[in-house]
Amino acid sequence: MAKNKAGPPTLRVGGSLSRSKDDLGAWLVQHTADPRFQDAEVLGWFTSFFEAHRLNSEIGFIDQIKKHLFQDIITPSWNLVGTETGRINTTDPNLIGTPRNPEVRSLIVPSVSGDCFVIADYSFIELVIQAALANEPTMLNIIKNRKDIHIFLAAQIRQTSYNELMTLKTEDPARFKSIRNPMKAVNFGLIYGMGSRTLWKRLLNQNIPFEDAQRIYNTWKETFSQIATYQERCRSQYFSSSAPIPRLDDTHIITSVRGRPRRPDLYSNQRVLEATQLINYPIQATCSDFLKGSLRILYMLIKSNILPAQIVLSAHDEIVLQCSLSDREFVADMVRDTMISVAFTTLSSIGQSPPPVGVEIGMGESWADKP
Repeated sequence: MAKNKAGPPTLRVGGSLSRSKDDLGAWLVQHTADPRFQDAEVLGWFTSFFEAHRLNSEIGFIDQIKKHLFQDIITPSWNLVGTETGRINTTDPNLIGTPRNPEVRSLIVPSVSGDCFVIADYSFIELVIQAALANEPTMLNIIKNRKDIHIFLAAQIRQTSYNELMTLKTEDPARFKSIRNPMKAVNFGLIYGMGSRTLWKRLLNQNIPFEDAQRIYNTWKETFSQIATYQERCRSQYFSSSAPIPRLDDTHIITSVRGRPRRPDLYSNQRVLEATQLINYPIQATCSDFLKGSLRILYMLIKSNILPAQIVLSAHDEIVLQCSLSDREFVADMVRDTMISVAFTTLSSIGQSPPPVGVEIGMGESWADKP
């Protein structure tokens, strides 16, 4: 790391200036306390950099799709345990990494002319799992009352009423989206132990200064105070467990709600546990359990000629099926009921009455028609 007298510190990797997204992101987190970062011109430069990186990624993804077409059909390789949390993924191309830009997703369409996609997506499922695991009363109350948790948090931060912000959904959709989207980064980041500086980096493209990111961070901690207690319990229970696994180098394991095991990693070249996995894994692996349980049932229904559809892919928290237009409503109802049933049964094993699980359905002629 080098400093010059005229400007902020510069990042040097291997003797030259680095502009990689990962290097720059790490550098940003390290230097967020530097007051020069609050300069509008400097902040605008970083915002433009990350936007250009996003556009470059989208172009790269489209190029990858072109390389793996056979008779205009995408032919990826499927990995049933493609991630450490047990999620399914694909390679050649990586469909799980498809940019969320609707213009890109609209390129992925049914293989049969006249068919449509039915896209089923768990609603806030990681937050639902976290609320159940931590028994967090405020978060559970939001979920049980079917409120929008991102707008609820925005109301707390802005010190305004929830209902007032919800009226913007119909009166001013663009403003509603601009208020809601940053809160998604907050909610989904902080349940995994994200710090205030990393949060600020996530909010950089919203031109949010560090002081505001710190205030958002503090408000979230106060609103969902039981989450911090749960996260500390994850750490303490792991280290105080009396059941180490000798065959796994005398380390313990962590599991999903349904018992999917994993041995936590150690930081490279150190005997130091990567403790964030103790918080992350139970949530993400339980999401994987939901999806795989649902896919298994849907596959059996298809093979039994009960469900007139075919499974196209599973990505993130969603399942995509292809069917005829005439069957789409029946397929949508079947996949929704299946996904809710699997999630409810799994969460019931925690011990308390599980929070309601929602599944949003989208139907259309491309993957861009997701809910």
